[in-house]
Amino acid sequence: LVRREDGVKLAKAKSNYSSCLLNFIANEGNQKFASEFEEKTGPIISEQHIAVLENK
Repeated sequence: LVRREDGVKLAKAKSNYSSCLLNFIANEGNQKFASEFEEKTGPIISEQHIAVLENK
């Protein structure tokens, strides 16, 4: 979902990233595993793949 800074939903967006993988990492309770995974792989979504919608 695309949201404004105040949390209001604006639109749904699709991505080519695996939602299962993102969900697994977001919900991973084992912080040691999660931090080791992040160190080995780097961020799943980098800043270059993030779009910011701004109002004029």
